[in-house]
Amino acid sequence: MNNDNVAAVRNAYAVAERKDLEGWINLFTPDGVFVDNSVGATYRGRALADPVCNYGTAFSNMHRELNRIYVDGNVVVVQLALQGTHDGPLQLPFGELPATGKQMDAPCCECSNSKTARSNASTATQRSRSSLLSSGS
Repeated sequence: MNNDNVAAVRNAYAVAERKDLEGWINLFTPDGVFVDNSVGATYRGRALADPVCNYGTAFSNMHRELNRIYVDGNVVVVQLALQGTHDGPLQLPFGELPATGKQMDAPCCECSNSKTARSNASTATQRSRSSLLSSGS
């Protein structure tokens, strides 16, 4: 296991959790991208901060529970859960979802490449985020 790559990925989650937008942008190479498959969006440049800002606003207590980390060369795969209370507006491709007050515990998988800092949020996150729209908790 490449400890430098694992440390870099752990640091990225810590930066996102602090909502350090400049720090998050600076983690990426100039041609690096963040792909959020759950909403079909790709972010580059200054827009890399958009998902951290959006989810940080929608879930003021957002936490990323890291479960397992796998490494293969420059690729790091993390099984995690996004957790928090939906207490603010969430911007989605179809419009704004007002705060529901519901808890989110969204299991997902993210892949990072230490050469490009490319990250892909899995579609498993979409199913859990969609549950915010349903009634009940």
